[in-house]
Amino acid sequence: MIGLGPNGFTALGDLHPGIPDSLRRRGVVNSQAVYHYRPSCREPLTVERDASHTKLCTVRWAETQDALAELVPPEVIHCDHAATGYDEIWDEQDEQVPGGGGGPGPAGRPASRAVVHFRSQPSVTARLVVGADGVFSVVRAAMFPGDPGPRYLGHMNWNCVFPNPGGNTIVDAHKPGQLIITTDGCVGEAFVEPSLYLIVCDAGGDHTFWQVRVQSDEPAFTADEGTAAVGPVAPAEPCDAEAGAAAAGGTGGRRGRGGMGVPGSKARVIQRIKSAGWDWAVPILEAVPESRLFERALYDRLPLERWSSRGGRVVLLGDSAHAMHPGPGQGARSAFEDAHQLVLALEALWPDVPSALERYQRARIARATRVQNMSAESAGLAPVRDAARPAGLSPQQQYERWVEFRSWFDQYPANMDGDPDSKWWKPLTPKTEGGEAAAGGAAGGRVDGGVASGCE
Repeated sequence: MIGLGPNGFTALGDLHPGIPDSLRRRGVVNSQAVYHYRPSCREPLTVERDASHTKLCTVRWAETQDALAELVPPEVIHCDHAATGYDEIWDEQDEQVPGGGGGPGPAGRPASRAVVHFRSQPSVTARLVVGADGVFSVVRAAMFPGDPGPRYLGHMNWNCVFPNPGGNTIVDAHKPGQLIITTDGCVGEAFVEPSLYLIVCDAGGDHTFWQVRVQSDEPAFTADEGTAAVGPVAPAEPCDAEAGAAAAGGTGGRRGRGGMGVPGSKARVIQRIKSAGWDWAVPILEAVPESRLFERALYDRLPLERWSSRGGRVVLLGDSAHAMHPGPGQGARSAFEDAHQLVLALEALWPDVPSALERYQRARIARATRVQNMSAESAGLAPVRDAARPAGLSPQQQYERWVEFRSWFDQYPANMDGDPDSKWWKPLTPKTEGGEAAAGGAAGGRVDGGVASGCE
């Protein structure tokens, strides 16, 4: 499931005017948000907000894909093509250069085309290749061989979508259009960093979504025999771009990411909720078969200085470029902003693809890096969280900063680099941009031309 707000709808609506209404019909516009704060050391607190607070539409990801797929002829959609890497070709010498590195091609010239390779499928030649292949991106691994890979963020996550007409047919979970968030954290002057989240909401189309997120210093996947594998997942040594992504969990299953229907995962989640004393939620978790549960660890990617290949024919988009913690709910929305700006650049400069990619990156990288860094403030690991968050903020200042952040990104495409009227999110200057880059890399390293600075 994804959540869409004003910036995502603006980007999609400019790409095609019918997309926003189609997604609203397939999903549901949030009518109310209820926040339950249940810290063990404080009195419980419940806060209710109306739709004007969330500005949110929730829709299942499969429905989103269907809505987008309907806009193109079926024959241009090809599934079952797992990428293994790419090459770029310079015509004059018919020179073929493997993907990787951040410098220019032969004699500083852009490439004439790119060739994408797939596992068990023929290679494809194109004037432009968009690598939108997620946090475990094979295209990114080929583009930047020195990239350190996904960064674990300190949270294990279990989520599920299941049919539940009205929010109460199978189990009484929520009212129509309602979003309910429960944490063991606390807001206000007595701020407590949460270690457990439960989200229950209307997912649209007579479906309910629930998600449990647990703080964990290391990835702790549920083993087949129903016990937690509490140690870190050790990837195999990568030998090429495909192997690197697979070792990080890119192939799904249990190789670093958990997967669907992991035996023992349902009992594990229910036990964690019971241990928190949230017995009211247990029937909601029990109402679905274990086969519908998806288990994963949360990762992001370090900010990049460039998203394009050395030959200017391959570019990153979405999580492959800027995977982020889902706390602020900006992952899918940022990807739709990417798609919007890439299309605008190509429309303006086609067939000069390399120049279009430069324009796209100028429009997107600084903004996406700021959103990535803000998202990292939701991480479960204190070093990651503290490196991204300005030091010495009071709880009230943190809240003000969050409200201003929401106001700024909802203004899209106005004020792309910052809101001049805000206190915390003014447009970047060379000095402040350098400071934000340093914050993004302090707990893992910023990727400069494919090499991780600040990483050993």
